[in-house]
Amino acid sequence: MNKNLMIPITVIVIIIISVIISIFGSENMYKLDNKYEKYLDVELDSVTLIIKNGSEFKAESDYENVIIKKENNKLLIREKKSLIMNKMRKFVYVYIPEDIILDYASIQMNGGLVKIENLNANKLEIETESGSVKIDNLIVNNDCEIESARGKIDIEKSIINNLELDIINGSANINSLLTGKNEIDLTSGIINLNLIGDDYKFNTDEVSGTIKINNEREIVNNNGNTIIEIENVSGSVNVLTNR
Repeated sequence: MNKNLMIPITVIVIIIISVIISIFGSENMYKLDNKYEKYLDVELDSVTLIIKNGSEFKAESDYENVIIKKENNKLLIREKKSLIMNKMRKFVYVYIPEDIILDYASIQMNGGLVKIENLNANKLEIETESGSVKIDNLIVNNDCEIESARGKIDIEKSIINNLELDIINGSANINSLLTGKNEIDLTSGIINLNLIGDDYKFNTDEVSGTIKINNEREIVNNNGNTIIEIENVSGSVNVLTNR
């Protein structure tokens, strides 16, 4: 065989094997001790992340480029870079018992989808570049930070304390109860806040965009205990409270 052909053939064989592995995958899983390990640290590129209740605290994936491991009492989930474009949708599942309150959860996504159901955490941080985040029945006791560059955020039926929401160019829809001191920043796009209750005090600052509180540009009945500071550069912020 021509020696000049051996290297290209070898490369082709490696690519074919990688594609086969990528298509059929190899599931990896890690279980944690429910009593002691309550930290979740996730960094993914384009994999779909699903967090929901389960009988034990564990994570699993059908994608071989996802690494799941324990490090310093944390459940770490990472996605390795791949040179091969894989069009098949890949998943990471995180199961958390209903009676577990996470001390800290950090989620960083480049793209893809984050779907969270029934999560209770003392502190939550979510950062996404262009993906979508869908949350139902979230409880955050201390602090919550959510940043989206050009994605979409949807939060339903949740209770969030000290929310810091930063939308650079995208959208957010929040139908929930906010408590504590909250900061809402919008550079471009739209934010809709459909808030439970009316115990809110609003402080607003707009450059060229619009901020409406209960369909009014001027704030009335602004004597609540929960503070919401809104800064809008060029988008639209609409707030409704259950009066």
